[in-house]
Amino acid sequence: MNADEYTGPERNCEVAAAKRLRSAVLKKGPCFFCMHRIEGFELAACSTFGRSFPLCSADGLKPAFELDDAAMQKSEDEGVSHG
Repeated sequence: MNADEYTGPERNCEVAAAKRLRSAVLKKGPCFFCMHRIEGFELAACSTFGRSFPLCSADGLKPAFELDDAAMQKSEDEGVSHG
């Protein structure tokens, strides 16, 4: 569905969901939403020592940043239940 095809309430819901996800990314960091992350103590870091976002997506080396849909969905679900 195109953004122009949303009704007013649907558009407002999409904007609110985007704000929740942006807030989660700012709070947890972009590495938390990468498929190649290492997690510990509720923190996430790059699996390759010395790299971090956005360098990992710009330097051309592998592994590069890949969005983890499951982490995004989990964060969105947490935002809905606590929001």
